Formats: sequence, structure tokens, C-alpha cells
Amino acid sequence: MPNAIIETLAVSAVVSVKQNLDASGSSENDQVDGGAAVLVFDVQLDMTTITANADPAAAFLVAQRANGIPWIDDTYPDDDWLWCVDKTCRRRGGDLFEVTCRYKSVEDPLAADPVVDIGFVGSEEPIDRDINGDPILNSADVTFDPPVTSNFDDMLLSITRNQSAFNLTQALNYKGTLNDASFYGFAAGKCKISDIKGTMFKSAGRYYYSVTYEFQFRWDGWLKRRLDEGMRRIVSSTPGSPLETEVIPDKNGEPLTEPHMLDGSGALLNSDATPVYLEFDIYRSTDFSVLDIEYANLFLTY
Repeated sequence: MPNAIIETLAVSAVVSVKQNLDASGSSENDQVDGGAAVLVFDVQLDMTTITANADPAAAFLVAQRANGIPWIDDTYPDDDWLWCVDKTCRRRGGDLFEVTCRYKSVEDPLAADPVVDIGFVGSEEPIDRDINGDPILNSADVTFDPPVTSNFDDMLLSITRNQSAFNLTQALNYKGTLNDASFYGFAAGKCKISDIKGTMFKSAGRYYYSVTYEFQFRWDGWLKRRLDEGMRRIVSSTPGSPLETEVIPDKNGEPLTEPHMLDGSGALLNSDATPVYLEFDIYRSTDFSVLDIEYANLFLTY
């Protein structure tokens, strides 16, 4: 039977649709039981119209598609996590049909506990000082080119939770930023959001996102440190005037061919002075509390 004919008859051949409270239950408490529910409807049809346009057996399909009868995947009244999974129809006699809609409960994914994974991630990065804080230099007090690298093992905390929506603007604003205050016991500047990603799912006719937040912790923070060195020095730094620099000469008055350590103010560093390191903020800081993702007793902090 073509759907178009059934849809037409579901309008023209339906006399009335009424919920059968005796069969469904006299109240919402009667209708819903243990995560399941049943709604029963009495549908009166104009059988003359149906038999004039289709096989009489089509009446069962017409009754199920009558206006006011729930569709498969429709949610139960006042409960978005009960959804219609089955419909049956029987003839009670003459032109009266009974449609039964059965609902089952689906757990609200937004009420699920977050999934937490903790591990480590390694990266190979250039370093300019050793574990004692001393600069890494050759015997002539010159930095290595290419620089020495070392493996960094950062703790990686991954939290996956279900959300009603994925906040694209928030993800763009927060990815790659540092905590501006204590976060899971780690001081400001110690944690970087390395990724925020989401996958859309559908449950009981509603869409939601499974969103994963990845936090990367580094004990000494994320400042970029560089040994203060170069082949030029400041000659004049008069306020309001352009900075004047010159190429540093060697003992013979010739321009240096290797960088010389500086004192943090653009002047040459004395041979017996402590090397100076410059620190640079290259990551923005944001308020992680906006994410509402700091769960109590998640793991022990230092």
C-alpha cells in the first residue's frame, strides 16, 4: 500500500482519537512503571472511506498514523528519556480500533559520570641548562648549534563527559591556554589545555556531545627560557630615543662570529658572573573554573 494513500486516509478517514485511560492507566504513575510506559488510544475510523480507496486491512495502518497517535521515537509526555519503541493495533469491533504505544526508558546521558584517564605524554624539546640550572655550553662558553634536546614527560589528564552542546567559541578560546589560578592543586601556569574535542550522539531522540578535555601538567611551568646571549650589545638606551646597538667586537676589534653571554640588560656579561636567563610568556592564561570540570577527590595532588 503506497504511503501517500495511507497518509491521506489518516486525515480523511479518521473520525476521532481518544486516549483510553482505563487501558493506559488512570494517572501518570499508573502509566509509567520501572522505566517503561504504555499509552493506549481508541481510534474511530470511517470504514466506508477506507474501503472505497484501499484494502480494508489498510485500516490498521491508518489508525496508527492518525493525528494524535505518537510516532516511533517520539518521547513520552513530560519525560524526554522515555521514548516510543513499538506500536501495535487491534480491531475492537466495527469501526473502532485500539492503538497501543509502548515506551522504554533510556538513561539520561547528561547524568552519566565523567570518564577519567591519567597518563603521561613525552616530547623532545631544546634545553639550555642542565638539572642543576647551569647553562649548557661548550668548553669555549658557546651554546651548541643545534641545541641540546631532552625528553619532557608531562602528566596528561583526560576528562570525557556528556554535554547538551559543544561550545565552539569556548573551545577556540581555551585550547592552548594555561590555568590562571590553582587547578587540581597545581599552581597557576603549570597546566595547559592541549585539546578539546567533541563527538555528537543521539539518544531517545535528543542530541548530545561527548566532550573530551585534555590537560597537560608540567612541573616547572610553560615559560620559555633562553640564555641571554647574542652578537650585539646595547650602546645607548635613552628614554624616548631609539635603542642603539652595535656588533660586539672580539679582542682584535673584529665582529664576533659566535654569540657572547649578556647580563640581562643588553651589556656583556662578566666572565665570573652568573649566566642570565630570559623568560617569555608564550601562552595565554584563562579562568579554568568557567569549564566547571574540577571534580572533587579526582586524584591526589602534590
